[in-house]
Amino acid sequence: MIKTAHTGKGSTWKIWDFHLHSPYSILNNNFGDPENSETWDRYMYAIESKAHEKNIAAIGITDYFMIEGYKKLKQYQNEGRLEKILLIPNIEFRLDEVINVINGDRSNPKRINLHVLFSPEVCVEDIEENFLHELDFVYEEDTFNLGEKRKLKIRNLSDLGKKRKVEHAKFRDKDDLFIGCMTAVVNASQIKDKLDKKPSIFKGKHLIVLAEEGLSLLNWDGQAHGIRKILMQMSHCVFSSNTKTRDFCLAKTHETMERYISEFKSLKPCVWGCDSHSLDERFLEPCCSSGDQINYCWIKSEATWDGLKQILYEPEERIKIQENSPEAQKSIYTIDKICITNTPINSRLNFKGINIDLNPNLVAIIGGRGSGKTALLDIIASCYKEGDKLEKLENSFYCRLYGKNNAKSNLPIEINLKSISGDEIINEFGNRRRYFEKSDIIYITQKHFEDLSSDYERLNEYVFKLIFSKFPDEKLKYDSFMDNIQSKLNKLQTINLTIQQLKNEIKNKDNLKISLKEKEGEKLDYSDRIRDIELKSKVSEDVAKISNRLFEAKNEKTKLESLLYGLEEILKETNKVNIFRNLLSNFNQGIEDVFSSIPSEIEIFPDQEIKKLTENLERISNQNKIALKNILENKDKMIKEYKDKLQDFTDINKTISDFKQKENSVLVEITEINSKLVELNKKEDCIKNLECKRSQHFIEIINIFLDSREFISSLLNKFETGKDKILDNIGFDAIIILDDVNYISNISNKINHRSLSEDNIRSTLTENILNSLREIVLNKGKVEERIFKEITENLIDVGNTLFAKSKGNPTYADFFNYIFQIPLKVKINIYLDEISLESLSMGQRAMVLLKIILAYDDKPLLIDQPEEDLDNRYIYEHLVEAFKKAKNKRQILIATHNANLAVNTDAEQIIVAKYEKGTISYEIGTLENPATKKDLKQILEGGDAAFRKREEKYGYIF
Repeated sequence: MIKTAHTGKGSTWKIWDFHLHSPYSILNNNFGDPENSETWDRYMYAIESKAHEKNIAAIGITDYFMIEGYKKLKQYQNEGRLEKILLIPNIEFRLDEVINVINGDRSNPKRINLHVLFSPEVCVEDIEENFLHELDFVYEEDTFNLGEKRKLKIRNLSDLGKKRKVEHAKFRDKDDLFIGCMTAVVNASQIKDKLDKKPSIFKGKHLIVLAEEGLSLLNWDGQAHGIRKILMQMSHCVFSSNTKTRDFCLAKTHETMERYISEFKSLKPCVWGCDSHSLDERFLEPCCSSGDQINYCWIKSEATWDGLKQILYEPEERIKIQENSPEAQKSIYTIDKICITNTPINSRLNFKGINIDLNPNLVAIIGGRGSGKTALLDIIASCYKEGDKLEKLENSFYCRLYGKNNAKSNLPIEINLKSISGDEIINEFGNRRRYFEKSDIIYITQKHFEDLSSDYERLNEYVFKLIFSKFPDEKLKYDSFMDNIQSKLNKLQTINLTIQQLKNEIKNKDNLKISLKEKEGEKLDYSDRIRDIELKSKVSEDVAKISNRLFEAKNEKTKLESLLYGLEEILKETNKVNIFRNLLSNFNQGIEDVFSSIPSEIEIFPDQEIKKLTENLERISNQNKIALKNILENKDKMIKEYKDKLQDFTDINKTISDFKQKENSVLVEITEINSKLVELNKKEDCIKNLECKRSQHFIEIINIFLDSREFISSLLNKFETGKDKILDNIGFDAIIILDDVNYISNISNKINHRSLSEDNIRSTLTENILNSLREIVLNKGKVEERIFKEITENLIDVGNTLFAKSKGNPTYADFFNYIFQIPLKVKINIYLDEISLESLSMGQRAMVLLKIILAYDDKPLLIDQPEEDLDNRYIYEHLVEAFKKAKNKRQILIATHNANLAVNTDAEQIIVAKYEKGTISYEIGTLENPATKKDLKQILEGGDAAFRKREEKYGYIF
């Protein structure tokens, strides 16, 4: 595998110590004699060992009025010492302003200190000759003549000390230069004036830092107001680790940042250092200003002067003063390293190998069109399950190279990807598909970004995930609502199926009624004929009696057979509660109809709970079956006896007997028909009961929807009070959506439009069902019983009417399942600045989507050129801050040609994609890197303007 040189992770948190004194600091020097080489050996060893131990990246070498210590350390560095440490000259000045009261002690007034830091790029000769030696200090004043001023040179300071020692005996035990540095003062305005007058040398290459110590004693409400104000206005930074001071300097205690900048000209990042004057005194371990707690100064940048200047453009995000690294805790599956093999994909395209230590925050991939921005994201995404989508996207780098037409002609690209957890995967982009099984990413491609922006359903899913990720326990409660709805729907469908079965069973009821009338007519006919014959000839009373008895015996036999049949049916229908109950009741009633006095061997089924009854069911049924069969046997013998006797009668009697038999046979049929009609009437009653239960289930489903909406509303209230700051201007509200289009379409497809037009179907459903549903879901208060009653009645009526005109394909159950399939869904309405999502432009919806995605989850997020769907104004006003907040909790890789998304989001790492002579390559840099900055300005749309906007945001103009 061919690898490029190691490039680092871009802008990362490093310790900078801006205030380490040297043995040349003269005042309070406890390091030892600066002219003794052993002093410097000890000093150098202490710096190197401490810097190595704490990984200190930059040190401000501090001296009073001079840079001798810095010059000495640069000499050592040129000889190979202090490797990888940025040395910054820090000149500490005593100003001509005096603080008279220190903690109530008027006997020991002190001067205000001002520091000037220089870029290491400025040569020491320019610092000395064009700045230090241009400053004046008052050597001596004269009552009557012009006083004497001298240039700030070491020789002049020594002369001042010598003069003071002659004039003041208590100074005579000190070194000349010590006394000169102790008593000399300079003017702050002159310091600034000399720096500003040499723009070609010092512009953008110096920082004025005001020391906070004692500054608060300059009363804002007194005579010192002007002094303090001017010192703050002229300074770039403040030396302080005090939280209140930092808040003040970042305008957090002012009404607005604009008012602060108007008053103090810029925000003032606070820097810090150990201020050590000896090897034993907090050496490179700075304490906080109010105690012993260690407070390192952490800066997120490269260890360069341009890196340091980033604290001016991002004074809150780029610098922190605390003990431990400010790097936010990220997912252990944050991508740490990417290594891609140098691959000659085909004769026209080569992919140059890369080895990137990826920054865990925001990585911006920039480049011209066709330079390989998307290619890099696609290759990374291919190592995850999310990468499956690439094979379906025609414009993806994957499909363009390894689609159906090119699969065999292009070589695959080997990639090695590691996460910060140490997990590693080797994949072949375009050939073998392997991916991390423990983790995944989110990859928003250009196509998917466009789709998601217009897909309310998926956007709604993201919001639900966002809320439930914040309140995971509430997900179970919400799921229980949905499960309950589904359970009710299942019961409702079971009822529809049962009604269908019952309707099938009673569909011959009208035919039975016709048959009944016919049989009643036949009986009347036989009765009339018998009466006529009996009038014409006297019939033996015995014949009449025997005939009647024969009729009664046959009738009783029929009933007994019916009872036996009923016993068999009881055992078959034990699982159908309503039918089972009806059969038991019919049997008991039949026994009472047959026997005036129930025989002892027959047992009536008791009126008990079904469970208890079924335990004795088989015993009672068998006992009754035996008894009935015995009785039936006796009845058969009796009928045979009656028939034998009737054979002895005359022809007339036989004719009468025949008619009687036929009459009795018709009576039996009439009895059977009436019995069947009774059963069918009971089934009709059962259908009505089931329809009532179905309506009740329907009402319960609606109420569950209403309850779930209230549940989500209450959850949103909690979410709104603690939602991610990324979503500050985005609001949410729980609503119930009525999907009447699909509802009408599903039912309309089942109707024969020859008998009912689509418009009529739509009108019928809307007026009778959907309007009532809409009234229910839009009403946030209690739903009136009247509305529920109206809609349930209409559901049955409309359903029956439409089913009668259906195409014949759907069964009753299928059709009414559609009728009762509630077209409702709980959704979250989304607002941008109180404007509903439906009323937003595509660009605004895309912005809302992107902010939601940024706020959701902590997986690494890959985004390909979202600016295609976004207005540049939205990007700067809304998305820049969203990206800056989101990168604190997740890694983001964004391919973009929009300067605001790379520059003003303060991307920690820049990957410049280039396509030259058939080769795709990548260069790694940072915003503070001059070469990368040049690329950014040339490649990105509005690059110059973006940098100006960033650099002027808090009042800085270089």
